[in-house]
Amino acid sequence: MQRSSRPDDLSRHNGRGGSLTGFTLIELIVVISIIVLMTSISMVFVSKFIKSENLKHGGLILRTTFMKVRQLAATQRIMHFLVFEPNTSSMTIYKDINENQTWDKNTDEQVDETIGLPEGISFLSGPDGPPLFNLPEPYLYLGFRTDASLMMPTGISDQSLVHPPKIKETDIVLKQKNQPKTKMYIDFERGTAKIRVLFLYTEK
Repeated sequence: MQRSSRPDDLSRHNGRGGSLTGFTLIELIVVISIIVLMTSISMVFVSKFIKSENLKHGGLILRTTFMKVRQLAATQRIMHFLVFEPNTSSMTIYKDINENQTWDKNTDEQVDETIGLPEGISFLSGPDGPPLFNLPEPYLYLGFRTDASLMMPTGISDQSLVHPPKIKETDIVLKQKNQPKTKMYIDFERGTAKIRVLFLYTEK
């Protein structure tokens, strides 16, 4: 006696009475295509997130460095310099040993190791950079006085960040390699030697 098919029978039948227990080739192709598509979309969002996090990290490194130099100047009662090195995307702290309020690599004492920005992050300098970073590298530094104020190079003033931000009206700008439209705009205060604004902005 032939057994009839039940509604709850999990087997699948082809037109010739046989059974198939797996996916068809077309079903597999569709599933794989969906997985590839979803992975590609996810990678785009993850990549953008990582890049913005690197810029934020660069801003936090700068803020922490400002705090450190400010504290050194106040506690040791001697001016310290924060020297920016755009070519290597780094900063170095020096102590004004001869107390002439002018940074000199040959006479001033380097404090700790050079501080680098995250990989792919650099200072926007040269003609396209903010006023402070238009200066030639030997003069690209800030002096931290013992009264917790900044000494800025001759002819350079403390910029006030505007919205939307403008490079020429910002104190420091960080850029991301291969992502030219997104930048970190940094505004410091001359009277307190503190970074007061970190602003991540993407041009439309």
